[in-house]
Amino acid sequence: NQDPVSGNLPKQKHGFRLGGNAGEAQVTRRYILATLSYSTSQSSPWNDSLNFLSPDLHECNWHRNYTRQNFPFGNFDPVGVFCIIDKGELSSPISFTEEIILNDENYPLRYLELNLRIDNNLNGPLPLEIGHLIDCKAIGIESALRLTGPLPQTMGNMTSLLSMALILNGPDFGGELPSSLFQLKNLKYITIQNNLGKNWS
Repeated sequence: NQDPVSGNLPKQKHGFRLGGNAGEAQVTRRYILATLSYSTSQSSPWNDSLNFLSPDLHECNWHRNYTRQNFPFGNFDPVGVFCIIDKGELSSPISFTEEIILNDENYPLRYLELNLRIDNNLNGPLPLEIGHLIDCKAIGIESALRLTGPLPQTMGNMTSLLSMALILNGPDFGGELPSSLFQLKNLKYITIQNNLGKNWS
C-alpha cells in the first residue's frame, strides 16, 4: 500500500484513539482492511473496489459516496470505510451528524465505520483480522449473497463497537454468534434481518 512513486504511505498524523503511534495505527488499519478485501474476493473481485487498497489514499477515504435513500444517511451513503472526526468530545453522545473526515491530518479520528450495505459481490469468509479493527464503531453488511461462514470469534476485541447490522445476506453466511461479542461493553445494537440461509443464534 505504498505510493508507487515515493514509496511512502499517505500522510498520517495521529495514532489510535485508544493509544499507539501514527505509523502503527495506519499500518494496522490498512493491513486489516486489506485482509478483508482479499478474503471476500476469493473467487471474483468486488463489483466496486470502494477505493480499497488505493496506495495514494488515506484509509479513511476507502469508500465511495452513493446517492440513495438509506437510513441514517438520507440520500448520502458513504459505502466502504469512513471516519468520524474527534474534536476531543469523547464523552458526548453518538450522533449521525458527526463530521466525516478523509484523513487525520488536522484532527484525530474518533471512530471509523464499515458500511458494506450494497450488493458488491463479496465472496468468501470474513477474516479473523477484522476483530482487531479496534476503532470501528459500526458494521453494516447487506446483500452479500456469496459471503460464507460465521462471524469471527475475534470480534470480541472490537471494544468501540456500538452496532452491527446483517441484512439480506446469502445462504452460506451465518451460524452461532461469537460469545465474545456479548462481552463488549459498548455494543448496544445487533440487527439480524431477512438473511437467506443459516440461522443465527
